[in-house]
Amino acid sequence: MRRKLSDEQFHQRALDLVDATRDDLVASYAKSPVHGRACSSLTDWCHWHGWLVAVVSNGFDFAVGTVLDDLKLDRIARHAGRTRFTYRWRVNYYSPRGVEVQDGFQLSYVTAFRSAGDFVAMVGGSGTASDAALQAADVFARDDLTERLGGAHSASTDGASSRRHLGARSGILTSRQTRRRSSPGLSPRPALASGSSGR
Repeated sequence: MRRKLSDEQFHQRALDLVDATRDDLVASYAKSPVHGRACSSLTDWCHWHGWLVAVVSNGFDFAVGTVLDDLKLDRIARHAGRTRFTYRWRVNYYSPRGVEVQDGFQLSYVTAFRSAGDFVAMVGGSGTASDAALQAADVFARDDLTERLGGAHSASTDGASSRRHLGARSGILTSRQTRRRSSPGLSPRPALASGSSGR
């Protein structure tokens, strides 16, 4: 019986087949068609309200870095596969504790945020691990993640409705005079994690 590869193992094997320089790989991700305006608007809203925004991706560090740099999103924590080239390409995934993982990379970060008492909202799509998304307090799902979650979380990916929804769920009031109120059981440091693998 064949064992199914985890996302991390799939990416490790796929990168092993690549025969290109780092510059070529970075150039292939430059100016990627991502939803930059919506992403920038949501991250601005999160920063304004004191949320930690983190990208937790099974993708490669050079890909995540290139996309975020192109969007001028340099204030976002980036957690992705760490690549290196010796005689061939290699990628390693490390949990928040610095332990190398072969499976559950995104889940390790969501678990760490939750263990710290953070309210975790996740934005994800086809590359997002279902187990990680199910551990988040709220998920803004797109692509097949909505189906994989079975309706367990929110499915809105529109920027304005996402901000309104997050504000209501986290105790942030948004009006002309934006202020923060405390809600029982919610962290003073909400975290927004975005997970994608690009697979």
